[in-house]
Amino acid sequence: MKRLTLFSLIILSGSLCACRTPAPVVLPETPTQTIEKPIQNNREIENRFNELVETNRQLKEKITQLERRQNDLERSIAVLADRNNMAMENTPDETPPNTLADAQQAYQNKQYTKAVSLLNDYLQENVGSENSADALWLLAQSHTKLNNCESAVRTAHQLTQRHTEYSHTPDAFLLIAQCQNRLQQKDSAKTTLRSLIVKYPNSRAAQKAQQLLK
Repeated sequence: MKRLTLFSLIILSGSLCACRTPAPVVLPETPTQTIEKPIQNNREIENRFNELVETNRQLKEKITQLERRQNDLERSIAVLADRNNMAMENTPDETPPNTLADAQQAYQNKQYTKAVSLLNDYLQENVGSENSADALWLLAQSHTKLNNCESAVRTAHQLTQRHTEYSHTPDAFLLIAQCQNRLQQKDSAKTTLRSLIVKYPNSRAAQKAQQLLK
């Protein structure tokens, strides 16, 4: 009985000791992850900002290069414009070389009014040219076709005075006489025919003049 009691006391004492054992202390977690995330975000923002700064610098350089190119182009255009203006100023105004040919074509097409206009323009700017005799002769004929006898006589007279050695000058004398006859200037026509015979006796026009005087 005493042994049983002693055993019971030992068990009871162990139970009491077990009840007195303190519970383990649980420490709160350290907020390591919470601190690292803001740090990483700040670095990303800083890197992005640096990238934007570099991009902005590159864009400014490109803009500066484009402005320099534009200035160079404007200077080049100005130089070319000045050269072009100088060339135009130094280039004399000339009647197109095909004006006389156009007048001849108009005469052949019986466009006598157009021929007269072209020939007048040509003679105003080419009075002393090699082809002025051809132009005067064609102009006198054109006036004759239009029955402008006074203009024909005046033009043919200029031809006989300026181009005495021209192949059609004898014909111009004959044309003058024929127009004078149309204008009822009979005496003037005879005088013109006699001048033709004296100045160009061997010409075909002189032969016709002799027939008209008979």
